[in-house]
Amino acid sequence: MSKKIVVITGSRAEWGLLKPLCYELKASGADLIVIVTGSHLSENLPDILSDEFSDDFVYKQVYITPCFGYNGIESQRNLAEANLNGTETQMFKEMAQVYEKLPAVLRDIKPDIAVVLGDRYEIFAAASVCRLMGIGLAHFSGGELTLGAFDDALRHCITKLSDWHFVSNDEHKKRVIQLGEVPENVYNIGDLAMAGFSEMKFKTAEELRAAFGFDFGEFFLLTVHPETCSPGAGVNIVRCLLTDLRVLYPHVTFIFTGSNTDPGGAEINDAIKEAAATDNMIKFIPSMGRLNYLSAAKLSKCVIGNSSSAISEIPALKTPAVNIGNRQKGREHAGSVIDCGVTFSEIKTAVQRALEYSFGDDIDSLPADPAKVSAAIINSFDIRHFTREKAFYDLD
Repeated sequence: MSKKIVVITGSRAEWGLLKPLCYELKASGADLIVIVTGSHLSENLPDILSDEFSDDFVYKQVYITPCFGYNGIESQRNLAEANLNGTETQMFKEMAQVYEKLPAVLRDIKPDIAVVLGDRYEIFAAASVCRLMGIGLAHFSGGELTLGAFDDALRHCITKLSDWHFVSNDEHKKRVIQLGEVPENVYNIGDLAMAGFSEMKFKTAEELRAAFGFDFGEFFLLTVHPETCSPGAGVNIVRCLLTDLRVLYPHVTFIFTGSNTDPGGAEINDAIKEAAATDNMIKFIPSMGRLNYLSAAKLSKCVIGNSSSAISEIPALKTPAVNIGNRQKGREHAGSVIDCGVTFSEIKTAVQRALEYSFGDDIDSLPADPAKVSAAIINSFDIRHFTREKAFYDLD
């Protein structure tokens, strides 16, 4: 009998990593159901929802939104409202809706295993529900550090709520075990962010131009998210990029992708849109989708901002990156990622160093194999009988 697996996704960043895994889970014979929540449902990203969860997929799609009923049936089981505004109030409201509505959905589905990735607040809420309902939980990307964001603490909390852990390197595995998790339940599967890179068919500048309506010639690709441990830092970074750095590179197009829905994200997006309205060399794209984003990153002079993608994915594309501020503080990265502070002088120096960076032939991270990872998820459930009791592993 095939295992029934739910994959819960709340943001474009995590879904880009989970999508190849979902294909493999389905191909392995799992009865797969995807639960969509979080920023996927933002009214600011209507086209992305249909693009990322289209009828091209072979697995079951479960939309739980005010617009799409559960399995096509209108119901009140809505995980999040569509009008996300990125405020602190909305964040708590969204978490409350997950706690209120997700249990009924999972009770109907009766999954054997739930799969989550990362550290977002809506994923923390979903993981809490799974723990309290006695549903075995597999967590990806535990053991990482992002000291400048409250996501860091949430990630470690999700680790404690989970039963099986899929990490990207031995240092992350060590940290998960340090949190009291049984070593036999912690799998170093390599970097899921790099899975499928060798087979990926990146788009050309002409294809990107057809998709977005402007030339992809000489450009920087920029993404800035709030530093949730330092309110206001994110929008200050953006203002510096839009003014001082823009003056320094007048002939380079600044292509910004949208900020996330953390508190402060709306202010960041508003600042970018206001600048783009009067400067044709500044472009704002709320969300590009993973293939378009990686294709643009591969063609860009430099990726700039504080997104995790600059650390986990961009080095493999042989594109330099500048990591600004403390949001990703503590996260290991390749030498092609240049860390800097938030002042213009620091950003200017870091961009200059990035543009001068010379790549070698090495790849800094071992990519994960989605097929092997999907097998590990299914086998981990088969090998160890799941129980609601969680052992705590003491270090010697």
